[in-house]
Amino acid sequence: MNENGQYEYMYLDHYFTEEGRHPFFIRVDGMLAGFALIREIGTNENNDIIYSLAEFFVMKKYRRQGVGQHAAVEVFDLFCGEWKVAQIAANKPAQIFWRKTIESYTKSNYQEITEEDWAGPIQTFSSRRLK
Repeated sequence: MNENGQYEYMYLDHYFTEEGRHPFFIRVDGMLAGFALIREIGTNENNDIIYSLAEFFVMKKYRRQGVGQHAAVEVFDLFCGEWKVAQIAANKPAQIFWRKTIESYTKSNYQEITEEDWAGPIQTFSSRRLK
């Protein structure tokens, strides 16, 4: 967020105009609590869509209340397919949150990988198997 309380993201407009991008607001009791930006990044060998959780943000006052975990599960359930959830190497709290959330969601049926073009861990899993 910038000093005006606005979240600056270069591709935000694309989520409202391009196919394969899905923006969501996270609300608690009608109040804006955060957002999730989902991208379709391709398909796997079974022709399942691969989704990327491009951005996920919950305001501090709503953290540690289950808001983020609930929102993540809603999004994973909404988009059945393969998922990649990446965190920046320096963001240790995000890594802890996503490992815990994805481990619970998948009943430990996920992998953690690294990719050459990303500096940090990436959890991969299928939400299709969970239906």
